[in-house]
Amino acid sequence: MRQGRLETIEKWLAQCGPAALSDPDAQLAVAELHVRRARFRPAEAVAKLVRSHGVGNVSRAGSIAAQAAYWLERENEAFDLYQEALAKATTRTDTLRALWGCYLTSYESEHGDPLAFLEQLEEAAGQDVNYRLRSAVGRVTLTHRSGSFSNCWPILEPLIPYVGWSDDPDAHTSFLALCGFVNIAQARYDVALKFASDGFTLSKALGLRFALPTFASITFDAELGRRSPRAAQRALGMLKQLATTGDYPLTRFFLHKSELRWELFTNRSPSNPVSANALDDLEGELQAEIRALYALVYAVSGNSKQSKAEALAASDLGRTAEVTQVIALSEAVSALAQTSHDASRIVANALRSVREVEYPDALILAYRSYLPLLREAVNNGEHADYVWDAVSRANDHRLAARLGLTKAGGATPKLKEVLTPRELEVAQLMALGRTNREIADQLVIASSTAKVHAHNVVKKLGAKNRLDAIARYAASSRDEELTDS
Repeated sequence: MRQGRLETIEKWLAQCGPAALSDPDAQLAVAELHVRRARFRPAEAVAKLVRSHGVGNVSRAGSIAAQAAYWLERENEAFDLYQEALAKATTRTDTLRALWGCYLTSYESEHGDPLAFLEQLEEAAGQDVNYRLRSAVGRVTLTHRSGSFSNCWPILEPLIPYVGWSDDPDAHTSFLALCGFVNIAQARYDVALKFASDGFTLSKALGLRFALPTFASITFDAELGRRSPRAAQRALGMLKQLATTGDYPLTRFFLHKSELRWELFTNRSPSNPVSANALDDLEGELQAEIRALYALVYAVSGNSKQSKAEALAASDLGRTAEVTQVIALSEAVSALAQTSHDASRIVANALRSVREVEYPDALILAYRSYLPLLREAVNNGEHADYVWDAVSRANDHRLAARLGLTKAGGATPKLKEVLTPRELEVAQLMALGRTNREIADQLVIASSTAKVHAHNVVKKLGAKNRLDAIARYAASSRDEELTDS
């Protein structure tokens, strides 16, 4: 199952014939196959049947039924099932599985204390790689719920070298998805795209159909962020196709969100205006994110009254960064559109807030949909450098040039003016994912020399770390290609 050989398991079960119906372990294998195939309702039914008979691994049956309920957006029921599975767990594996489920559903349903479950999980897991990845995911989601992306990447980045050691497909793909998600928020689009590609490939190989929409959504956001509209359209088409298969409410959320972002990018009014009924099957925070995007859509179109209404509805449902920052930027757009006397102050407050929570992607989405916001933002003395950094990450120098905007102090230096020829070679190999030792072997230099060059690349590009340097190098390379073409 963990190797993704689902067809082989299906053949074994078929060969067992009616005998499989009386074997609880075989029935649980059937239930897990349904989960992998994103057939959550039959998975839940089979697992609950085994659980009701009270024979075999009842804790595992309860966890599978809970997992299916969770993906069907019935978090309260899933929480109760996981609690029962935890109480009946007789092995460390069952205990860890149930504790993780209790954390997830407690976080989503606001039953119990998610932090307490996470701490229990960390104590029970020890150095288990799979649950160290899950713990990092848990820590980041708690930080995210507080309304900020700051300090998220430092939690995830140290564990990246160990991801390949994970033999738990769910832990592996969840970690990759969150890495992509955080890098999208922080406008490191090339880095996010790598995580999305790895996650999508792994999910397909292991038959994790329910994970595919998540990685398709991250791919769309990354391609749109790096201004690759054709690639973004392909990802959007993939999401539309996935929405027609499987019983997975999150797919509809990803599709709705991506269509709104696409319409903002192309400066078109939404083809399907929001309605309460259309969002009924989404839990509160997801509804809040969609409504915050509609607040921006209406602000851009000049309907400040409807924008305020959507912003208020979104604020009542959730307070994540995707909600609070998009609302703040919507208010900035409305103030500029109405030529409000305090528009500059409102824009400055929005920029300060976005910067504090490390969410430049929201700024990029907003200024692309309403260009006067970019003009006002780059002229804000306190945050001008931050805005220009976002422009660079989003490959929007040409957009700024069309508006007659230039960075104070002249043109941005080209890479060859910042890096030595050898450092350029090292930067190119870093962008291809090479380690320092691999770079040393390819350039026929000492490993210590390659390490020094890599350190210089990070420092000279003004990056926080190696991945940030790769993102900056990729963005600058695209800028120079566009300028030269």
